[in-house]
Amino acid sequence: MQKYTLSLQLFDASILDWQTLSYFVSLISIILLIFTMIEMIRQRRESYRPKLLIKTESIQIETNNKNIPTVWRNPTNKDKRTEGYFDLRVYNIGLGPATDIQIKWEIPKQKIIKKFKDYSPVLNNNNKLRYVTTKGSLEYELFQEDDLSIRKESFLMNNDFFYISLPTSIFYYFSIISHYISKKSNYGERIELDPMKLELSYFDIGKKKIQERMTLDTEFISMYNDDGRENDQVIAIGDIHVINDT
Repeated sequence: MQKYTLSLQLFDASILDWQTLSYFVSLISIILLIFTMIEMIRQRRESYRPKLLIKTESIQIETNNKNIPTVWRNPTNKDKRTEGYFDLRVYNIGLGPATDIQIKWEIPKQKIIKKFKDYSPVLNNNNKLRYVTTKGSLEYELFQEDDLSIRKESFLMNNDFFYISLPTSIFYYFSIISHYISKKSNYGERIELDPMKLELSYFDIGKKKIQERMTLDTEFISMYNDDGRENDQVIAIGDIHVINDT
């Protein structure tokens, strides 16, 4: 009888061991399945992830019909746009759409003010710009709130782009400071301006937030030639290089 009872106990223990083993195998299988599904979801999201960049632009500084220096897109480009509305192009080179795009400029105000004071007499103590010629004048208060406000775009498909304008303060900084530096430089001399920074934040279709910081390095070559002409004189040519900091 004892022998029979012992056999039953061993049999029950064997069943228990198999049940435990089966339980652990099932648990491991479920865990592996969960990890596989998570990885598939991650890869799927990555395959639809957007990626924004800003294209390098060739520009020139040229006087307009009021003899005021201003920024123009390089006329060799087919999509030349109107003077006074120079834009940068933001491209989505990723595989999916970007939503709720915000672009915030970081303007080095003190450096810009110092540059104006070092090179030009056109900025007063209240940061008001006043540029007067025989054919017209320009007046503008730098660093106004609406000038430096955050630019928003709701949706951008992949392989598409939209335009963002240079803040007006930066537009005049590029044009007027380049003009004055060019006048004091030799023809063909290189001119570098203080870099600008901006931050792009946007979401993918899975509502994952993406943030990128970029630096705009601007350099010109002086083309100034004091030949007596007033209008339509090319003062400098150059490029705006956009470098991704993230």
